[in-house]
Amino acid sequence: MHNHWLKCDMSCFGCAASTGVTLEVETVSKESYRQMFDYSKADVEGIKSKLQTVDWQKLFCDTDAEQNWLTFKQIIEYLQMKYILVKGRLNKRRKPIWMTNIALKAVRHRRSIYRK
Repeated sequence: MHNHWLKCDMSCFGCAASTGVTLEVETVSKESYRQMFDYSKADVEGIKSKLQTVDWQKLFCDTDAEQNWLTFKQIIEYLQMKYILVKGRLNKRRKPIWMTNIALKAVRHRRSIYRK
C-alpha cells in the first residue's frame, strides 16, 4: 500500500495569500503482488515420474474417503510447488476509479490511431 500526500497552498490558485488556506489530500493506492503458477514451463516428465513411484494401493487402503482426498491433494500440491515455476504478477488497477469503461475504450482507440 502506498500513501501519496499532496499539499498545496491555495495562493497558487489565484487566492489571496492572506487567506492562509492549505489543502492536504491523501490518496491510497493498493497494489498486491500475486504469485501464479506458470504451467507452460512445468516439468511434466518429473511430475509423471514421481506420480508413478507412488504406491497408491498402499497409500489409500486403510483410510476413509476424506483422508484419501487430503493425502492426494497434499501430494499434488507438493508436486506443484516442486515442479512448476512460480511467476509473480502485480495486481494494479488498469484504469482510475473515476474513469468509465466507455472513456477507457475511447482512450485505447485514440492511442491505437496515434500508433498508426
